[in-house]
Amino acid sequence: MKLFLLKTFTILQIIFFSGLSTFAQSSQYIQSKEGNNVIDLYWKDSQKPLGKDYKLSSGSTYEISSQLINTTENEEWVLLLESPNKKLYNPSYLEAVVRDSSNQVTYSTGYSGYYRSHKDRDIALLDKGVIIKLPQNVISNLTISIKNENGASLTPRFTISPKDKWLNEFKEYESSRNIFHGLVQGLLLFVALYNFILALFTRDKTYLYYALTAFFASIYFLYRSHLLHDYLITSNPTLIRFVWPTSVLAPLAHIMFIRYFVEMEKRMPLWDKVLKVVSAIGLATFIIEEAIMLFLKDEELVNLINTNAFIGLILVAIVTIFYILFSKNTLAYFLSFSTSWLLFGSLIAATTHNYDMIIYGFVIEMFILSLGLGYRQQQIQLERRLAQEELINQLQKNEELQEKVNKELADKVLERTMDIEQQKEEILAQSKHLEEANLEIAQQHSLLKQANVKITDSINYAKRIQSAMLPTQKQIQKIFNENVLFFRPKDIVSGDFYWTLEQDNKKFVAVVDCTGHGVPGALMSVIGYNLLSRIVKDRKITDPSEILYKMDEGIRDALKQEQTDVKDGMDMAICVIDEDHNELHFCGARNGLLYFKNNEIHELKGIRRSIGGYLGYNVHHFETSTVSLEKDMTFYMFSDGYQDQFGGDEKFKFTMKRFKKLLHENYQAPMDNQQFILKNTLEDWMDKGNEDQIDDILVLGFRL
Repeated sequence: MKLFLLKTFTILQIIFFSGLSTFAQSSQYIQSKEGNNVIDLYWKDSQKPLGKDYKLSSGSTYEISSQLINTTENEEWVLLLESPNKKLYNPSYLEAVVRDSSNQVTYSTGYSGYYRSHKDRDIALLDKGVIIKLPQNVISNLTISIKNENGASLTPRFTISPKDKWLNEFKEYESSRNIFHGLVQGLLLFVALYNFILALFTRDKTYLYYALTAFFASIYFLYRSHLLHDYLITSNPTLIRFVWPTSVLAPLAHIMFIRYFVEMEKRMPLWDKVLKVVSAIGLATFIIEEAIMLFLKDEELVNLINTNAFIGLILVAIVTIFYILFSKNTLAYFLSFSTSWLLFGSLIAATTHNYDMIIYGFVIEMFILSLGLGYRQQQIQLERRLAQEELINQLQKNEELQEKVNKELADKVLERTMDIEQQKEEILAQSKHLEEANLEIAQQHSLLKQANVKITDSINYAKRIQSAMLPTQKQIQKIFNENVLFFRPKDIVSGDFYWTLEQDNKKFVAVVDCTGHGVPGALMSVIGYNLLSRIVKDRKITDPSEILYKMDEGIRDALKQEQTDVKDGMDMAICVIDEDHNELHFCGARNGLLYFKNNEIHELKGIRRSIGGYLGYNVHHFETSTVSLEKDMTFYMFSDGYQDQFGGDEKFKFTMKRFKKLLHENYQAPMDNQQFILKNTLEDWMDKGNEDQIDDILVLGFRL
């Protein structure tokens, strides 16, 4: 800690006449003022006043020395430190030691200071002065030590008074101060508690922020009047520095009160958002100030931030009130009139240094705002009464309308009853004819039921034939050790079919989607299955494009499409696995092939034409694609039923994109599990959209 030694050696003769103090100058370094008990100390060897324009840094110690001689009968004196504007200055720590001229004997040691515990002070409630003892007619050395922790400017000027006289005056001051501020605190706490209770019962935040404004103002006035410091925080006065930043909370709560008081969110939404931002900044400022006090203990910085924040919030409140005045809101007149009293009191306090004027202004403001709250409540009750009256009138109109409607309805019911009676007679006459008609319908229904049973039996028999025609799971397993087959016809029989064969070290697999579904599709599947078998097994054609070409010729010939209007055909994909050359050959008509290699998905698309059908497809457009085989490659062949199925929350198609993603996420899973994944995913998709199956579905996968 820096120690500034500022020593001035003076001899002061103190003489009392008729209760007045007269100080005689005994050296060129002392300036005395008759009829006044002010001691002015100067720099040694200079006429510049001691400490003038001198600013103590935080944590510094300011030391002054002087020689005094007491020629009065009083030995005990009260030494007080004043600030330049004649207001009493509150030093952080103050100590005064009186010794003899040789500094061998200590006559007295006095302790005081704003941050010194009350029990360690000479006078508990005195934080800016000490008691000193000056023996009569003896030269005494006075050493004054001032420790500063807030960086405030200081011109060392002291007053000295007889102890007994000063204590009597101080008790009178303390009594009047306590009575005045006791009444103010009682009023503010009553307002805060009353409005807080109103807020609890009415759920109106206006009363809550009004209560908070009164409460935080009460804390601020306790701080400004020293009551908080003198009576509540006595053992550790340094805690008072954490109360200081709360001065921004009163205007902050007042701004929030204004928002709800005039219903700003409804009447002026844009400015309401501005006030929300300002309130958030104000609250953040309070937290920052407390953090600075806790960690840096820089009171000067906090004072700068706090003063600017306080002024800023007050200015925002004033601007808000003027802004509200232009809205011609009656409540704004209460706000502006009440705030003018607070500003008037603050102005007088700034010019006279009588800070009680702020309290007077605030109390008047609270009184006017209380009248405003009463007026606001009357307006709310008036609006409620008008709303109730309007509701009652509307209910009466509704009741009259209901009576009118009931009368008209009764007339219509009577008229309708007569019509019904007449219709009843006609119905009774017709019932006999209906019974005869129902008997005939029942007979027809029985015949239709018998016919339906025969048709269903025939279709089920066709299903058995179709199932017998298709390769069994065992046959597929023999050709492809790891495979997945998901086959779900829309009806009993299917227009989709799959076909496999193994001959001459080649494996053949095809997935075919015939035109239509049900019985028509099943008939086409039988034609396609038998034709495919003859082309590959009997005619030994192994090239996929040549197989599709022969299939196209065969379908056109079988259905005589050049002589008839039959345009049915089929979409088809076929793979030929050549184990000698470790290759897979593929060709597709509209249907494609998906396969996975090195964790990447690949797609071979079929050409954009079908087998059979449209006669314009006379040119051989089928082309064979070749894939070199590696270990653990997985292939999928499929019809369009899975990706075209509607479902989901928005009732869209499943789409090829989702189908590819589903396969990509699960192609490495065991093939047996993949069948359940395909089944469960499809059923969940259909259940979400509450959709029925629209087409035959066929997915066949195998791993090489």
